[in-house]
Amino acid sequence: MYLNKGHMKIHFKIYFFYLLLVLSYTGVSQSCDFHFTSPNTGNNMIVLLHNEALNNNLLNVGDSIGAFINVDDNWVCVGASFWDGAQQVLAIWGDDSVTEIQDGLLANQEILLKAMSEGQIFTINYNPILQYVVNDVQTINTGLEFEIFCSNNISGCTDSDYIEFNPFATVEDGSCNYSANYFSSPDSSVISNTDNNMSIFFSSGILIDYQGALIQAFVNGVQVSEAVLIDSIGMAGISVVGTDSFCDCNLANNGDLISFTIFDPLTYSVLNFTSSNEILYQANGFVGVDSISFNVHQAIVYQLSSGWNMVGYTGSVETSVNSAMPLNFENDFFLIKDVNGNFWNSLVDMLGTLIPGKGYMMYVYPEVNPPNLNFSEVYNSNIEFQLTLGWNMVAFTGATEKDIEEAMPESFQDDFFLIKDVNGNFWNSLVDMLHVFIPGKAYMMYVYLESDPIPLLNFTD
Repeated sequence: MYLNKGHMKIHFKIYFFYLLLVLSYTGVSQSCDFHFTSPNTGNNMIVLLHNEALNNNLLNVGDSIGAFINVDDNWVCVGASFWDGAQQVLAIWGDDSVTEIQDGLLANQEILLKAMSEGQIFTINYNPILQYVVNDVQTINTGLEFEIFCSNNISGCTDSDYIEFNPFATVEDGSCNYSANYFSSPDSSVISNTDNNMSIFFSSGILIDYQGALIQAFVNGVQVSEAVLIDSIGMAGISVVGTDSFCDCNLANNGDLISFTIFDPLTYSVLNFTSSNEILYQANGFVGVDSISFNVHQAIVYQLSSGWNMVGYTGSVETSVNSAMPLNFENDFFLIKDVNGNFWNSLVDMLGTLIPGKGYMMYVYPEVNPPNLNFSEVYNSNIEFQLTLGWNMVAFTGATEKDIEEAMPESFQDDFFLIKDVNGNFWNSLVDMLHVFIPGKAYMMYVYLESDPIPLLNFTD
């Protein structure tokens, strides 16, 4: 489903949010050369951090916290310690009047706090503001607020075509997984109006860690609700829209399993989850949710090579070849065929559809840059594939690389004569040249003609 209107809306909202961050980020003189090393000027005061000042989701054990002064546009540390999550004791040093330059705080000068975590420098906002008084002891016991000040190398998604795009990231870390139109905008309508829907209510506190984030409902990777904001007490209500006889649209049908996804704009992350108790779509129904479980697996992406590839279809539902494959795929692919010889090319389509759990031979033109294939925005669990006697071409749909002995059913040697990949590496009961299955890759599997019952495979996590 392509939601151009929602795509534009959410890009506007996200880039507006990014603009605010970038303006604040670039509005400060930013040499990011910070050294959290305490001086010893002969006089100091003590600042204790405890109670609410220790509760934050930013600092990890081993990060640095310190007090700084700005001298001629250079930040000078006047006290530092490593963050350990327990009560912090910060010795803050005053200026040594004997030296020619200021190397500590002056009497009654405001104490400015900074922190360093994962290559980023943060300004720490706290209340009430403290001033330097020699030999004094003061306490900060209220919550700390962290504002990014500057950074060195920040890992993240660097491609603005993805919703996880982090405008501060300087090093691509492979976290670009979901296209920018995966979420609609909370202030626009992108779902068709039909004559039935289902109300789902997340109880107060269930989503408290994601207040201000977006939440949206999906069926088989298709948006079936508008995105809504999670409120300040971790509560949200979603209206899931179902198909009707007047709507030529792909929405929820009675009995469909509903899943949910959160986009957190503060961490640029997408989190997939389901209700701890399965929620099946029921027209005009109502369900309250009081516990959730997260899907921790990323969508399967398979890197092709030039020439022949054996590729597993990891989408959740049977889909036409033209819809499942990337846009303009005919420019990269000469032939796609299944184990029975049915094929697709740019002139003839005998395949028609791709089937979840099934494998396909795909020939990539040698002169093109081999693409990545990603048949779904999310990792799809519970893909089952019914084998037949003789040869099968089977997708490995597990979330991670897995040993054959671990991935296959118990006593599988009794049913399988041979398993091999596109390069001729094989497994049989005497020799194992394959060793592991790779997510998104397909394998030829020969089932003994006398096998009964015929195996049903489910590799998913």
